[in-house]
Amino acid sequence: MIDLATEARGKRLVSIENMAFQYGSGRRAKAVLNGIDLELRENEFVCVLGASGCGKTSLLRLIAGYERPTSGSVNVLGAARSGPRPEVGVVFQHANLFPWLTIRRNVEFGLRMQGAGREERRERAEDALRLVGLIDAADRLPYELSGGMKQRAAIARTIAASPTIILMDEPFGALDAITRESLQQQLRELWLSSRQSVLFITHDVDEALLLATRIVVLGGSPGAVLFDRPNPLHSEEGTADQLRRRYEYGKQREKLVETLKR
Repeated sequence: MIDLATEARGKRLVSIENMAFQYGSGRRAKAVLNGIDLELRENEFVCVLGASGCGKTSLLRLIAGYERPTSGSVNVLGAARSGPRPEVGVVFQHANLFPWLTIRRNVEFGLRMQGAGREERRERAEDALRLVGLIDAADRLPYELSGGMKQRAAIARTIAASPTIILMDEPFGALDAITRESLQQQLRELWLSSRQSVLFITHDVDEALLLATRIVVLGGSPGAVLFDRPNPLHSEEGTADQLRRRYEYGKQREKLVETLKR
């Protein structure tokens, strides 16, 4: 029998079942994640929320194919993860731009690796730069940009490659509060227009409530899923300030904070 509620959520893109992960072996082994069951579907923006050290980044690295699970399974786009692939884009906390390349060339880099021709690379890079508001900075070098602009360039580089899934590892964590909130709103607008599936790592409760369609809380050591529910505050309209003024905001924030304390 088809579960219509599940079908309405879209096709499953990532499926993790009873997954455990540890670094090292023997006496040096350190368990990082244990008993993880998680999925990401089409059109979802899933925020994985948790304190430092609970395994959030390790989870992202496993989905990206940079690590392999110790046990259990990590299935991405219908196949067990065996390594990085172009259908899965990653945005890190630090932009990691090539300092000797212009912003345009940085955004084109992944397309070059995919074998795209010169005209296609230029067109797709410029489209991505327009989306993040950086077309006027296309011919500048990374050192000429602010931290927020560098992160926008990193997002443009990922978008230009047209991945099916975007993984983001605390991309705004190192930015000042004003810049962070501006980029959160911009990312939210980008997602509303593209509906690409996003898994977003954060330790910021407010960020999760603003961006997510679904919120997952990791906690403990080794890390385990403590909470996995749709975000009741998700809306396609309004700003961060309007969200915070909603009556339900304080209640949902308190619930997440209490879960993080477990």
